[in-house]
Amino acid sequence: MLGLTLSTFLLYARSAPDSFTTLTLSLRWRLISNLSMRLTLPYRYNQGEYVASDTMEVKLYGLSDMLLEGRWRYALITEEVGVGVVRRLQLGAIAGLRIGSGKCDQRDENGELVPVRYQLGVGTTNPYLGIELRWRPKLAQTLLLLLQYQFNSENKAGYERGDNLTAKLSYGFTGSRFHIGGGPLILSVLQHDRQNGVIVANTRGEFIYLEAEMSYRLTSAVNLTYYARYLLSSASAESENALRWQTGVGFMVSF
Repeated sequence: MLGLTLSTFLLYARSAPDSFTTLTLSLRWRLISNLSMRLTLPYRYNQGEYVASDTMEVKLYGLSDMLLEGRWRYALITEEVGVGVVRRLQLGAIAGLRIGSGKCDQRDENGELVPVRYQLGVGTTNPYLGIELRWRPKLAQTLLLLLQYQFNSENKAGYERGDNLTAKLSYGFTGSRFHIGGGPLILSVLQHDRQNGVIVANTRGEFIYLEAEMSYRLTSAVNLTYYARYLLSSASAESENALRWQTGVGFMVSF
């Protein structure tokens, strides 16, 4: 194997009357056994309506923000099982960039900026850092704790999103050809967003989701994947993070 994995995923998100469809192409390269790099290219189609001077309809499509990410893992506890070694407890580190390749300054027919919720990207290149702890109490079971912090800055349209912290806890079970897992995810926006330095109301707070994921191994090199996420509570219904549910399918090919 060359250590390369190519993934394609189609994600649909909806919170009436808005819908967001994203097609992503992702390339992962395993540099060594415990270090990998990933490049993700997303293409989005956003559709919805909002109230300005009157009710406005919006339909935008194009490249969204690319992601460049590195992951490193270190086995804290290992155990010999049969002829192999199982990593019972692993510590992981994540470092990445959200590259502002998506347009952030789209305007409606009145010449006003379309709300951030519908823009294709954030318009700035910002780093994010994370740490994860992965525990395998039994061979087929995995518990994962993830903490990730993203820094944000003001874009060319004068809009600055608040820095955010993501906390995720998930449980997974792996069989001979399948994997299922899921758990809660909390996204905490730590400061209010700002437009030209002025605080945007109702943009700070917590968004609590419930996630589920499944994968099925067709061959030694091809996996089918499914993902779903449901919003349990939100700080603001108008936020770009307040999508009631998301679901998607995809596949991965290893080389």
